Amino acid sequence: MAIQACDNERGATVKERLTEVFQRFGLPARINVDNGPPWGSPRNPGEITELSIWLIRLGIRISFSRPYHPQTNGKIERFHRSLKAEVLEGRQFSTLKEAQAAFDRWRDVYNLQRPHQALDYKVPM
Repeated sequence: MAIQACDNERGATVKERLTEVFQRFGLPARINVDNGPPWGSPRNPGEITELSIWLIRLGIRISFSRPYHPQTNGKIERFHRSLKAEVLEGRQFSTLKEAQAAFDRWRDVYNLQRPHQALDYKVPM
C-alpha cells in the first residue's frame, strides 16, 4: 500500500506519483478506484480518462466502484477513515514533504505493526 502526498488531484500529478510508486514497489495487477477525478466522472460512470488509458496500457486492470455508492469501495473508504482519524485530524502540514513523512510513518505502522480485525487480528505484512 502506498500513500503519496499531492497538492492536487489532476491526472498528470497522479500519474507522476504513481510512476514513482510503481518504480519502488512494482506494478499492481489491479487498482480499485471511485468515479471522481482523476479516475472518472460521476456524470459518465466508467468513462475512460487519460490516466485510465495509461494504466490499462501498463497492463493494470481498473475496477470502478458504483457511482454515489461508497459501500462498493468499502475497503478504501475504511482506509481513508483510518488515515483521516489517525494522521490528518487536528493537524496542518507546512509542506508536502512533512505530510509525506507522516504518511510514511503511518503506512509502516498500518502494514507492519497494527493488527487488523479483517485479518483475524494479524498484521498485513
